[in-house]
Amino acid sequence: MKNKDKIDVLAFGAHPDDVELGCGGTLFKMKNLGYKTAARWNSVTKNRMRQRKS
Repeated sequence: MKNKDKIDVLAFGAHPDDVELGCGGTLFKMKNLGYKTAARWNSVTKNRMRQRKS
C-alpha cells in the first residue's frame, strides 16, 4: 500500500447500514479534521431475501 493510499480511520460493518448508523457522524468529523476515512461492509447470509437487500 502506498503512503498516499493510507487510511487513517476505517469503519467496518457487518450489515449495509451499520457503519452509517453506528459511526457516520464520527467518520464525517474525522474527515473534516483531515483524516482519510473509509467504510467497508461484509454481508454473509444464506437467506435469499437478505442477499438481495445487501
